[in-house]
Amino acid sequence: MAQDEHHPREDDVVAVRRHGTRVLVLVTAVVVAALLAGVLVGFRWTGLLLGAGLVGLAVARLLGPARLVGPLAVRSRIVDVLVALVLAAGLLALSLTTPGVPPGVGPPP
Repeated sequence: MAQDEHHPREDDVVAVRRHGTRVLVLVTAVVVAALLAGVLVGFRWTGLLLGAGLVGLAVARLLGPARLVGPLAVRSRIVDVLVALVLAAGLLALSLTTPGVPPGVGPPP
């Protein structure tokens, strides 16, 4: 039976699911690490870790095949890369330039 060009082979679907699951686990790990860093160390680390994760995602999307980033590849390659880099630049800039919390403001020690 001839393979329909509009329907991927079953092996390809399994490979995309496997890579997609790994990517989602990695993204979840970065977000959890950033949130823990924010709680334990400070808000700057949250922004820095999230920004670094977005830069990593942009590099993976730019250099790797679409199946490598799995479900995170939803638009064209260049749009995905540009959006991730703009968001990363914003997070990193805000994390590095936002003044610290003045004493007496915020939760008690």
